[in-house]
Parts: sequence; structure tokens; C-alpha cells
Amino acid sequence: MTTQPEIIAEVSKLDSVYSAKAFGDNRVYVNIVGYNRSFAGDRNAKIFWDTKLGWRIEGLKGNMSHEFARNIRAFAEIYYPRAFTV
Repeated sequence: MTTQPEIIAEVSKLDSVYSAKAFGDNRVYVNIVGYNRSFAGDRNAKIFWDTKLGWRIEGLKGNMSHEFARNIRAFAEIYYPRAFTV
């Protein structure tokens, strides 16, 4: 089983990740580079790792800035490839 510190250390190495923080005992939230508060899509997006669920990307709706969307896609290609499959 992977621990929160291991997840944080692993994802923090990526260029597309701004920060990763533990939340409680079971989640790690990831902040992506390029976040722009003026875009609703940037505010809605949530990327996290849960001990029971694994990786989740939620709230991909609304307009997103190009840099933020590009960095989410780069992250998802590594950790959550089914997020963008059609």
C-alpha cells in the first residue's frame, strides 16, 4: 500500500504539479500549475488520491485556461489515463 508521504514525494517531482498536500488520514490533494481563478473550470477541478478509491479527477467542467488544462492532461496521462478516454 502506498502512503501519503510517498504519493506527495512522487507527484511533487512533476513539472505540472504546483503542490501536493495531505488531507486527513486518507487523501492527498494535488494543485496543478496554471490555476487561474477567473476561469470557472479551473476553480471546479479537483485532483486527489484516496486510500480507498485511488486517483480521482473530478469537476472537469466549465471553461479552463489553456495552461491549466494542458497540465491536468499531462498529469492524467501518467496517473489517471481513463479520465480523458472517449
